[in-house]
Amino acid sequence: MNLVAALAVMVLVLASAGEAVAFVVNAQPPQNRRTMNLDLLPTTNFSSLGYGVTSWNALAQAALAEWNAAGIGNPPDHQFFTVRVPAVTGNPCQPDGINEVRFSSTVCGLAWGDAIGITQRWSVNGRVVETDVLFNSTADVPMNAYPGPVVNATSVGGTLFDFYRLALHEFGHAAGLDHPNLDGGQSVVAVMNSGNQAVGGPQSAVDHLQADDIAGAHAIAWVGGGLVAAVLPSSRSVQVGTAATAFATIINLSSGVATGCSLAAGTSVPATFTYQTTNPATNQLTGTVNTPTNVAAGASQSFVFAFTPTAAIAPTDVVLNFACANAGPAPSNSGLNTLLLSASTTPIPDVVALGATLTSDGIVNVPGATGTGVFAVATVNVGASGVITASADTGGVPLPVTLSLCQTNPTTGACLGAAAATVTTTIDANATPTFGIFVTGSGSVSFSPATNRIYVRFRDSGGVIRGATSVAVRTQ
Repeated sequence: MNLVAALAVMVLVLASAGEAVAFVVNAQPPQNRRTMNLDLLPTTNFSSLGYGVTSWNALAQAALAEWNAAGIGNPPDHQFFTVRVPAVTGNPCQPDGINEVRFSSTVCGLAWGDAIGITQRWSVNGRVVETDVLFNSTADVPMNAYPGPVVNATSVGGTLFDFYRLALHEFGHAAGLDHPNLDGGQSVVAVMNSGNQAVGGPQSAVDHLQADDIAGAHAIAWVGGGLVAAVLPSSRSVQVGTAATAFATIINLSSGVATGCSLAAGTSVPATFTYQTTNPATNQLTGTVNTPTNVAAGASQSFVFAFTPTAAIAPTDVVLNFACANAGPAPSNSGLNTLLLSASTTPIPDVVALGATLTSDGIVNVPGATGTGVFAVATVNVGASGVITASADTGGVPLPVTLSLCQTNPTTGACLGAAAATVTTTIDANATPTFGIFVTGSGSVSFSPATNRIYVRFRDSGGVIRGATSVAVRTQ
C-alpha cells in the first residue's frame, strides 16, 4: 500500500506580462470532483476592501465558484468543486478523506519560509484522492481582500496580500494545474504563475482567471468513476491465534454513490477474516462487523480488517477484494493494497514499517540518470525480539538502480555505519529503529508507481520476511 502525500507547493498568485504560451497541467490531476471543507476561521481581522464579503470562508467559496464558472476538464465540469460549510473536523497533514482548507501558523509543523499558501495532494496508485490547502496565518504575512494592483501593508512595510487571488491560485493547484512561468522560462499572463512579492518577485494586478488559466482547466483529464484502495501497513507477522490487523481505505472516484462496499480476502489462507468501518480522524470503530457500507461520490471510507490465523502461514502476499455492489473492484497492486501475511506457532518478530520520502509523496526521486535518491523507513517491532536483516530490492522488476541502506540515528537521520546491501541488527520488542535507503541510478526510470518501486524487507534469522514497505521510484 501507499497512501501518499504529494506536496504541490507554492506561493502567490502572481502574473507576468508577455506573449501567451501555454498552461501547465500537473502530472497527477485529481480526476474526480472535489468537496472542499472550508475551515477558515476565525473571521476576526477581516475587513472587506472590495469584494463585498464578510468572511474568509465566503471569499474562498467565491474563488471556488470562479473556477466552477470556467469549468474543469473536457467537457468542462461546472461543479468540479463543491463546498462543505460548516466544516467537519479534518487533518490537513494526513490523508483522512477530508479536503481541508484552513489557516495555519506552520506547514504541518514546519516553518512557512517565504510561502504564503500551499496545496498538499495525497495519492493512491498514482491518482490524487485528497487535496488539502493551507494559508499562512503568521503575523508577518498581512492579508486582506481587494481587487486591482497590489498595495502596501503599512503595519510591516511590505505587501498586503490579497487573499482572493491567492485562493484562486491554490485552488488551481487543487484542480490540477501547475506554474506556467516555471516551465521552460515561458512568459504568459496567468493567475497560476508562481511568484512571491515578499522577496521582491513580480507584482501583478491580475486578480481573476485569465484565458490561459481557463484553457488549462479545460485541458485537465478529468475521468470520474471507479474505485481505488490502499492498505497500511503492508505487512504483518503474528503468532497463530493472534489477530493481524491493518487499515484500509476505499476511495470512490465516481460521480455517484458507491453502494454496498465491502472487503474480502482474495487469497486463501488458513485464517478467519473480519472488517469494520472506522472514523478516519480517530481510527475508532463505527458500524458493525462485516457489514457493507455506502461511499459518497468523491469520498472515501476507512476500515480496519483482521486476519486471525488458525495455522502457520508462510509469508503470503494476500490480495484483498475491495468492491461495491454497483462498481467494479479496485485494481489490486502488490505493496499498495495487498497484505504480506505470515504466522507461526511460536512468538516471532512483527516489524511494522513505514516509508518516508523527502517530498512526502511516497516517491523517491533520483536526480538524473546517474544521481542518488534517498528515503527513510521507520519501524516498530510489535512482536517478539529477534535478529533482523534489512535489505532493499525492486520487487523483481529490472530497474537501472543500485540499492544500499544503513541503520540511522532516529533523531538526526545520520547513518550509524556504512551503507551496504544489507543491515543486520537485533530489534527488541517495541523497539523503533530507523533506516536510510540510497537509490543510485545507472539509467532512466519512468514514473509507473504501481510497478516501479523500491521494497524494503526485514527478514528473521531463518530468512523469513517479518516486515516490509515500499515507495515508488522515478528519475527526475
